[in-house]
Amino acid sequence: MTRLTEWYPIYLKEMLLFKRKLFKLGYLFSAMVVPVIYLVAFGFGLGRSVQTGRGTYLDFLIPGLVAMSSMNNSYAWVASSLNLNRLYFKTFQVLVQAPISPFSIMIGEVLAGITKGLFAPSSSWPWALRSPRTSRLLPSLSWPFFSTVFSLRASAS
Repeated sequence: MTRLTEWYPIYLKEMLLFKRKLFKLGYLFSAMVVPVIYLVAFGFGLGRSVQTGRGTYLDFLIPGLVAMSSMNNSYAWVASSLNLNRLYFKTFQVLVQAPISPFSIMIGEVLAGITKGLFAPSSSWPWALRSPRTSRLLPSLSWPFFSTVFSLRASAS
């Protein structure tokens, strides 16, 4: 295996595990609960009394919620996966002992975190369609999501 493609097996392992967990109710619910709480508390509760220069407070809040859910969930999913693999399942030691450079392990895990982070705001995208600021960016944000779904389909076959 060449040095440039050593990260791919780590990425593929994480994506196959993510695919197995993705459509379980608890996994999707955990990605959606924090943005919904923020939307209810700040968007509908506090948002009635806040005035912005252009548009409503929800138009200001929703793009931030989409970004927050992406960053928060991608970090949480990668951090919990690494800690569980290192402390309980002892599979991280197998990766470290394999003839793969630590840099390739890091790149594979980081790319898997980025991909998982793209799935998290997909629960917020129906709200984001409502916001004029985010609706312009949505076509450019959706291509990584759909390309990842298609690559997971192809890797499973």
